[in-house]
Parts: sequence; structure tokens; C-alpha cells
Amino acid sequence: MVRKTTSRTTSIRYKLKQAKLHGLPEEVIIDLKKQLVTAMEEERSAGFDPFSKLYKNVVKPILERALAEGRVGKAQFGLYRSAAFEYFKKVIGGVMPKDVWITKWESNGLDPSVLEEIASAIGEKT
Repeated sequence: MVRKTTSRTTSIRYKLKQAKLHGLPEEVIIDLKKQLVTAMEEERSAGFDPFSKLYKNVVKPILERALAEGRVGKAQFGLYRSAAFEYFKKVIGGVMPKDVWITKWESNGLDPSVLEEIASAIGEKT
């Protein structure tokens, strides 16, 4: 996965930081904050968030299939989403071993077979 190094918010965040650092008037800072909010909304609407795409395109179809098979409940989707994000960040990132990740989320009541499916699907996509 190629990480985006700059975005619509980069220059605005820099200007805001400099404005605060150099003590520019509050009106200037408020204007920059409004620009930042607008830029962030544009980024999100353009699908900037890789975790949302990961959940929507990879994890959710697995969960929907497991729900139809009766292996998971709809109320657990949030936990599986958190588990998937942690796998993406920590296991793929090399911070946490996969077996530790599965043990952690299994202790939170998640099905290890579904976790294995999610892990292999995320591993194929990255």
C-alpha cells in the first residue's frame, strides 16, 4: 500500500501551526481553522481514510458471510472492525505477532476462525 505523503490539509496545518507559534491575530487563526475543517471534509469525502476502505471492501464482506452462517452477531461488528484496524497497523506493521493478536481478540469473545479469515484477507490486500 502506498502511503500518501501530502494532502489538502498539509499546507493549512503548517500555516496554522506557524500562526500560533508567531502569535498572529485570533481572526487569522480562526480563518485557518475553518479552512482546515473544510479541507478535512473534502479529504474524507474523497475516500482519504484507508481504514474505512479496508473495512468496507475487505472485512465487512467476511463479517456479512459469517453473520449469515451464524458464526458472529451484528453487535460484534465494531469489535471485529477494531481488530482489523489493529491487525493492519500492528501486525502488518511488525509490532505485534499474529498469534498474540488472535489470542487478544479471542479473549474479547471473537471467533478465531473469523479472525484468521480477516487476517489472510488483509494480508492479501497489502
